[in-house]
This record gives sequence, C-alpha cells and structure tokens, in this order.
Amino acid sequence: MQRYRFFSAFTLLVFVLTITAQADAYDKKVDCLVSDGTQTYLEGVCDYVETDRIGSFKLHSGTVEIELMADPDGLIGRAFCNDSSNKITPWVSDVQKRDACWGSGNLRICTWALGTKPPKVNSKPIHVSSATNNTQLGKCLLEVKGKKYIDGTCGYDLSKGGSFQIFANDYFSVLNMSGSNRAEGHWNAVPKASHAQAPLGTLHRKGACWVNAENKICLSNIEKSAAPTWCKSEKLSAMERLICSDGTLS
Repeated sequence: MQRYRFFSAFTLLVFVLTITAQADAYDKKVDCLVSDGTQTYLEGVCDYVETDRIGSFKLHSGTVEIELMADPDGLIGRAFCNDSSNKITPWVSDVQKRDACWGSGNLRICTWALGTKPPKVNSKPIHVSSATNNTQLGKCLLEVKGKKYIDGTCGYDLSKGGSFQIFANDYFSVLNMSGSNRAEGHWNAVPKASHAQAPLGTLHRKGACWVNAENKICLSNIEKSAAPTWCKSEKLSAMERLICSDGTLS
C-alpha cells in the first residue's frame, strides 16, 4: 500500500511539474506585430519568452510561432516562422534590429510592453548590413527542380555551426544545419523577396553541395582569408572543422 501511495504521489508530482513547465514556456504577454507589408503573421497580444541573454526570443499566438535568434552582438539575427496549421508557408530571414523591431526590407518583427505600442510603426525598409554579416564572395549554385537560379559568383555568409546563406541575381537561399550531415533549406522563390519563405526540404551533403531528389545548394571556392573568427574556437563540429581547416566546402 505504501508503494502504491508513493507511486501515486510521485506520478501526481511529475504531472504537476509537466503542466507547470508547459505553462511557463511563454513567460509574459506583449503587444506584437509581425508583417512583411503584404501579409500579417501576428498582430495584437502575443505570448513572449526570452530564450537567451543577448536578445533572442519566441512569439506565439494561435498556431503561429516566430523565433528570433540574435547574434552575439545583439544587432543582427535570423528569424523563423512556423505555423502548426500549415496555412502559412514557413520562412526564414536574416534580420537587423531597429528600435523595438527586427526586420529586413519590409519585414517587421516588433514587440512592446502591453499598452505601449505606438499608433504608427516606422515602415522605412530595413537593410541588413552585409558588412556586419561578414559577407564574402564565393562560387554558388542554387538549383530548384532542375532550374538554376544562382550559378556562378555569389555573396555568402557563414554562421557558426556550418549553416550558411548564398545570394545573387535577386535570389537567396538559407541552409540551416540540423545534424552532422543533414540540413534544412529555404529560398526566397520570388526575385528581391526579403525572406526565404519557400522550403527546399531536408538536404544531405555531397561534396560542395547539399542535395535531395529535387534541389541543390552548392558553395565552394572559400578562401582561407574569409574564415570566420569563431574558427579559433577549440570546440568545433565536423562541418565547422571542414570550413576552417582548408577554407573550402569541396
């Protein structure tokens, strides 16, 4: 009987802690606005949680979740949009901070304390600083369902962990590492669109490229001089060592 009572009490405690953890996942309410000028993803009161001490956070309302991962300087970052109902196509975009908002082009991700949202939000386009993002020149290929949108000289940004972005000809693609030899790809699909709303699916590395049955993202001819500062770290993943050791993905 004592064992049964102990088990029941333990089960109840685990249940309560689980519910509490879920309730605390978003720790406060804020006024928010997430819009790209043509579509509004979030507006009004949102759930908010700060995910680190440099400015990263998550927003949630209904089925839509926005995650912003800030770089260590707290001035630039990368934003992700997901919709559990699949009514909104997931997207990813590099962003830069301006006042209460993060953005790129016409994209805005803004938060304010409840009741302090201004009557008008600054709509002037935000241009993400390429110098801040450590943009370099390389040789790239973006091939989607057999059609080449980028093929040749391109700009690229490398992120710690092996993720990268390539851009040329008004197109860009973002590759985010999700495993040692696996990544998720997105691209903007529409020329000059400011965020990568179109998924390319799960990709696997093959030489200088990341490929699946329909799509291909390649980046090569990275010079040693372009190696990011984080190459000096003693703890690097296999992909990071590849980038830092010989300066090439090929």
